[in-house]
Formats: sequence, structure tokens, C-alpha cells
Amino acid sequence: MIWWSLGGRTDVDQLIGLCVRCHHLLHRGRLHIDGNAVDGFTFTTRAGRPLRRRRRTGYRQAA
Repeated sequence: MIWWSLGGRTDVDQLIGLCVRCHHLLHRGRLHIDGNAVDGFTFTTRAGRPLRRRRRTGYRQAA
């Protein structure tokens, strides 16, 4: 995978959906993504520690 900012393709197959927070962390060098769409991606911290997926506990209702 070549990042779009480094001349990579803009095809849908090349997209990784990120929340705003993770997008900013990625650009600041605090989040790293490796892998590919076939085998999957790994998300790691700057220190190389893998990130665990948070389990959603439910949604809060608006007051």
C-alpha cells in the first residue's frame, strides 16, 4: 500500500476508513498502519505496540 500523500492510487480498494482521532494520530506519527487488504492491517503505536479493538458497550441516548 502506498499512501495517497506519497503518490498512491485513490481507488476504493486502497481506502482505510479511520475516525477523525485516528486520522490525526496517523498524520502526527503516533499511529502506524501496516499490511494489505487481502491479509489485513495491523495498527500499532509509535512504540510498535499493537492496538486492541475496543468493544462497544452500547450507545448513549441523547437527552
